[in-house]
Amino acid sequence: MLREAAVYMAGRFAAKEAAIKAHPHRRLTFHDVIVRRMEELRSEEGGVGVDAREDKQESRLGSGPPVVLVRGEGAEGLDQVALVSISHDGDYATAVCLGFDPARMGSGTAG
Repeated sequence: MLREAAVYMAGRFAAKEAAIKAHPHRRLTFHDVIVRRMEELRSEEGGVGVDAREDKQESRLGSGPPVVLVRGEGAEGLDQVALVSISHDGDYATAVCLGFDPARMGSGTAG
């Protein structure tokens, strides 16, 4: 049981580290990055009812895709959802995160 918890925590740590590195335009800390399952984000958006709480409980036990929620900047900053892939191999955990700078998306330049 302790080994499964360590594997889980190592994967989450790798995902947060990957998210921070995928957003170099921000000064993120581990507190700014939340690793969730896509189903959890959907159930939170839809309000909290009895069915939503049951779905949330099942999604924690399920194997839905993980995502990273990056907290927005400033008072009115919007949270950003980034895609993440977490992998385990023996004693190692690794993660890859796809992040982007929304300010540069409208400039029309690649880079």
